[in-house]
Amino acid sequence: MRRPTDITGEAGDLYIALRELQVWIGGSNLLQSSGLESLFVNWAVDKEAYLGSLGGGSIYNTSKLYDNVISNEYDTHSKEDNSTSDIALIIKSLPLTLIETIQTLVLYNRTWDFNSTTIGHAIELYNSTQDPTLTEILATTSVITTAVNVYRFDFPDIATYTGFATGESLTNIIREEDAASEVVSVVGSPTEMESGLSVDKITLPTIGDVETTFQGKQDTITSATDLSPNSINVSDKYSYTLNSVVKPFGLYGETLHYYQVEDDLETLIHLI
Repeated sequence: MRRPTDITGEAGDLYIALRELQVWIGGSNLLQSSGLESLFVNWAVDKEAYLGSLGGGSIYNTSKLYDNVISNEYDTHSKEDNSTSDIALIIKSLPLTLIETIQTLVLYNRTWDFNSTTIGHAIELYNSTQDPTLTEILATTSVITTAVNVYRFDFPDIATYTGFATGESLTNIIREEDAASEVVSVVGSPTEMESGLSVDKITLPTIGDVETTFQGKQDTITSATDLSPNSINVSDKYSYTLNSVVKPFGLYGETLHYYQVEDDLETLIHLI
């Protein structure tokens, strides 16, 4: 989670202070998985250096954002003395998950005073395996523009969910009438890609760590594999564009491969 447009609803207050984040997949909250890691960072300076939380220690550290408690005014809080618009909260080491199986993200904002500090935040999904510097957004919420207690960011698979809760809940997805709701923007169309886009990391207010995989499409390449030709003939060429970068792929025989582009999309060379 971060402030991609550098704005806040409280003049001069750019810290992150929230109660809970839920990531619902198949009717369960993924953030109740074990082994998660999280940290406050300066997004513009170092996305690996932990800045610590309010008051130091563990009282308001980042893990409190998914501690399954929503009854407090806030549970996680970044330091106020390093509050710049570049402060972000990253959650990583999530179980690998396909984006198209996400039903919704539910964000419980801090309550009472200063809950408008959530204005300006957005949640983004990244692929930390293919994109370790987290520069290519694969899915994103809109920037928050209204201060409310609960936000619900729906993915297409929300249509498979039943049993919505009336009011705030730790066991069910809050109903649309009790939260500010929107549909998340996914870059490209995951359902058109074999195995789709998969998530294993969250950045807050950016969600991070997403993997694009083509599983079961080709044998493992080893040192014994013959790849001596430096150019190949590709049939059924395809491409998609991500952040103004062309990503070409095509069929070589009966298997699907990524290729580099030489000259134009008609010449795809070098097996990746």
